[in-house]
Amino acid sequence: ITRRTLHLTSEVKAKVRPLVENIYGFKSTNRESIKCRNCKRARQLKDKFGLCYRDLGDKKNNVPHSGLFQSRLNQQAANLLWYCNKKDEGIVFEKFFSPFPMPALALVYTAAECRIDEWSDGEWVDISFLSGDYREVYDKHLANLKKFD
Repeated sequence: ITRRTLHLTSEVKAKVRPLVENIYGFKSTNRESIKCRNCKRARQLKDKFGLCYRDLGDKKNNVPHSGLFQSRLNQQAANLLWYCNKKDEGIVFEKFFSPFPMPALALVYTAAECRIDEWSDGEWVDISFLSGDYREVYDKHLANLKKFD
């Protein structure tokens, strides 16, 4: 079980990486202005579960986050991880994925948060995605999802 869990979390983190960079606009560069933008974006996404929203709003103009649990990340990550081909788990085990399981979405958000943590200093640095390190983050995402069940 431990080996399979490690494989699953590694797969989720690897497949979520390009989505996080694309959806949230993180860029690798030597330019300080872009590094600062990466830092700011990471803070925004981590503040009050910003990554779970479709729109981060505008704190400066007092515009709140909107579209809770409507992030483009949801569908794109699910498609990559569980519905990519006819042999993927979401297709083969359809009865377990209808409705889509909250623990799976919580895992996607947790992996995305790990990816965002990798950009928190403005430049990408690999961070280990171990269950012990991110268990509390996963539990918080799952609890938030259950509030809207």
